[in-house]
Amino acid sequence: MLFSDLPFEIISIILQCYHKFHLQELRSGKDYYENTLLLAHINQKTRAVALSDRSLWSYICLHWPSKVVNLCLQRARLTGSSEIRVSLDTRDLGTYRRGEAHDNCAQFLEKELKNIVELELKIHRHRGSQCITDVINRTSAPRLQGLIIHLGGGIQHVTNLFNSDAPVLRIARIYSNLQFNLSSITSLRELLFKVGPRNFRGLLRMLGEIHSLEMISLIGTPDESAIPDPLDQHVILPSCEFLNIKNMDSHRVHYILSNILVPKLRILQIREKMVQLTDGSFVLSLLSTVPVLSLPIEAQTNLWLGLHPERVVVSMAGYHFESKWDELRVDEHISLASIIERAVVAPAFN
Repeated sequence: MLFSDLPFEIISIILQCYHKFHLQELRSGKDYYENTLLLAHINQKTRAVALSDRSLWSYICLHWPSKVVNLCLQRARLTGSSEIRVSLDTRDLGTYRRGEAHDNCAQFLEKELKNIVELELKIHRHRGSQCITDVINRTSAPRLQGLIIHLGGGIQHVTNLFNSDAPVLRIARIYSNLQFNLSSITSLRELLFKVGPRNFRGLLRMLGEIHSLEMISLIGTPDESAIPDPLDQHVILPSCEFLNIKNMDSHRVHYILSNILVPKLRILQIREKMVQLTDGSFVLSLLSTVPVLSLPIEAQTNLWLGLHPERVVVSMAGYHFESKWDELRVDEHISLASIIERAVVAPAFN
């Protein structure tokens, strides 16, 4: 059977698979829209199917040519829905008439945020990028369900995403050292948050205000600021079932775990960097993880211990702890050996 003789339904399935397994890998460049446009030039039947499949047209990258962006908007809306998925990396806007390009992106977002269901932004410190962050700060996003946002180190004034009005936002991945107010986003279920010197102090307060969070991932960045004083009372994370802390100094992990209560926790993953304090002592947060665990008894019958030249690993069902000292200059080998010994025997006391 010739391809042109295939039923519309089969061609539709083929195009959907093409979109899922090929086009989505090309999102960052012009190959995505060029390959999409090619689908409309195979034959008349394929063209008819492609033009009626909104999944091919509902994704828009703002550094594409304006004609392509308008075409995607037009095709997506002809299928009866105005919902779109949008991404922007300001580096892809180029250097020619950069200010105008930033303004165009800001105008698009201000107009279309009401229709965006998935948004991925990478905003770097360029002259003119403030117009984009201003829109993100003040404009509501009533349909937004998924957010990925990277903010460059020089961007400082974004605090209330979407004017604190994103009522159906469920997943947010925020790569920025800024302190955000997310307490009004009561629909948020999954949060990945980059933690650094500018937002560590207010981190637990922010998390404690988002009672809906079920999955929390905290990604550490270099931070030499002072550790805050212990809280007067524990921060309760009532809905959290998954907690992941990665690439964070061990004394900061210890501070977080010592000041939270997670009654529904089912999975705890810690990948920390061991630190040595000014008094020469080493900090390992493993003992702080034990009170946080609320795993079923059967999950604790199998325990795996790993000792490596530059890290120690403790793992069992629902639990993974790893502490690395590859960046640590160790002068007191006996003290470090004592810390590792405590790490190995600690699970026996749970």
